[in-house]
Amino acid sequence: MWQKLLLEHERQTIALDFLDSLTERFKGFPDFGKISLLQIELLIQTMNESLAQNIIEGVIADHNQGKFLRPETLDHLHHVLWDRATKYYKEEKYYEALEWYTYSFKLCSGRQIERNIASLERNIAACFLRLKEPLKAKEALKEAERHHPNCIFTYFYFYKIAILENDVVAASHAIDEMERAVTDPDSTAWMSEQSLANLLKLAAQFALENRQHCAAIKALECLSLHLDDCGLIAADFKCLVPLIMYKINGKTGEEITSDLENLLKYLTAAYYRYDEEFGKDMTTFETRVSEVQWFRKTAWTFATMSGGCLRLTKDLFLISFKFARLCPAEKTVLVDQRLCLLMAIAIGLEMGRNSSTGQNELLVEALGHIETCWDIGTYLKETGNFSEDTSDTLLLLYEFEARVKLGDPRVTSLLDTILERPNIDTKMLESIASLAMAPPAYCPSLAKKALRKLLTISKCEPFDGLTFSKCIHSLIQLTLPSDAPGTDPYALAESQGYFEEALKILDSMVLRSSYPDEEIFWLMVRAWNIGVYYNTLARYVTAEQWCRVAMFFLNHLRDICTSYRRKMTAFYQVLMDRLPGAKGPSPNK
Repeated sequence: MWQKLLLEHERQTIALDFLDSLTERFKGFPDFGKISLLQIELLIQTMNESLAQNIIEGVIADHNQGKFLRPETLDHLHHVLWDRATKYYKEEKYYEALEWYTYSFKLCSGRQIERNIASLERNIAACFLRLKEPLKAKEALKEAERHHPNCIFTYFYFYKIAILENDVVAASHAIDEMERAVTDPDSTAWMSEQSLANLLKLAAQFALENRQHCAAIKALECLSLHLDDCGLIAADFKCLVPLIMYKINGKTGEEITSDLENLLKYLTAAYYRYDEEFGKDMTTFETRVSEVQWFRKTAWTFATMSGGCLRLTKDLFLISFKFARLCPAEKTVLVDQRLCLLMAIAIGLEMGRNSSTGQNELLVEALGHIETCWDIGTYLKETGNFSEDTSDTLLLLYEFEARVKLGDPRVTSLLDTILERPNIDTKMLESIASLAMAPPAYCPSLAKKALRKLLTISKCEPFDGLTFSKCIHSLIQLTLPSDAPGTDPYALAESQGYFEEALKILDSMVLRSSYPDEEIFWLMVRAWNIGVYYNTLARYVTAEQWCRVAMFFLNHLRDICTSYRRKMTAFYQVLMDRLPGAKGPSPNK
């Protein structure tokens, strides 16, 4: 207390002289170090720093010769040295700060706590970084890591060096190590996630200051996982999203897949955090709704950009839907929910078509989403906010595809419901017929049911010759898959009805012009081949019936070559000669 009293009364010289006398008198005593410590403190306080440094260097020389200060005195001296170094560091006098940290380092002994030594090494590394000497900083950090493994502060400095060296890989590794040091159950770091979050904020800021966008993205992505407050999570993402947009701008779908995979991971984590907290604090409810709206729109935007990976696109639409589910059930939000699911369903079915494994899982998932879509639509209709639109048609088509490929027996009643709809679209019926036969489905009865409906519609005013001809073609192909019809009389009779249906249209002078010649030719060849087949079986009556049908179609092909017509006529005449009894009338007349 006496030195403080002397200083207060501006008696520094007296205090220093008194300490000098004590030095001469008690040199060699065990507590002599306390006198040196008092001298150092007094000289620093009186701005005689160079003299203080001389005494410190003397203490270091004694230390190296085995003349150690008492532990409590040494600890106090370290505290004085660190205070002085910190002062210079804050004043941006990094050489001076390094000098005072070095004094402390030279006085370290085996009894020093390892973590204190590691902290000192990090402080030295910080000075080297400011002095643009990254190699020396790295060496100091390696020593710090040796004394205190798995310390997030050490990895943070490694991160800063990587940023300054433009080493994105090393920066990313340092972020991973920081996270592992806190979250790994086997870690002995004993640091809180809040400490990690604070450092990650600084890491992102440092990367942005040095124009390292990729490293900033990594830090912000990691930060989003370790924030407790939903508002902070939203703020983090509002920094992160523009950076990702900047990074992926101009890249192809495949090139951005990895970036969007990471984004999906962090969006999903954010969703679960919001889902857990949503609605608990009504004072912030409107703010949270606004944030969730922003998240769902962001997910939708990135989904539309991720065409290189169907699974990723589907999952981004689904996370957009999940965020939308947290919003109040307003019409706009519900319509957007339905649209997200429609996109996810369409993509899931497309993935199923291209997948040899896991198709059933995708189809079952699609059915679940379809059911949710119907529920949303029903709610909207009940509240008078929704009228039937094209999305209902799509849903029916998607549901048919999923059920028919799963072999679900309910697909028959579903088709009946579809066929009973007013103003049913012809393209939809064509799609249903195609889906009923697309592997793994094989339901010719369902396909024909849809095609017969299509046939009826195509004959209505105005007559659609192209649709009608394609429909007849498909019905015949489904009924008689080959030119060798076998022994099924029902299939033969059914197919004959389709041929006759086509002939009725062709016999109409008004409708003939709209029937494609290539389809007439196909019908002629098909009927002729069936007739030839029965001729080989010596079933001449049946053969003549089919060949006669073929000849009728031949009469509608004016541009067919003469030799073709002559050969068919000659064969038909031979076939007529083989018939028992009188010859029938020639179809050429």
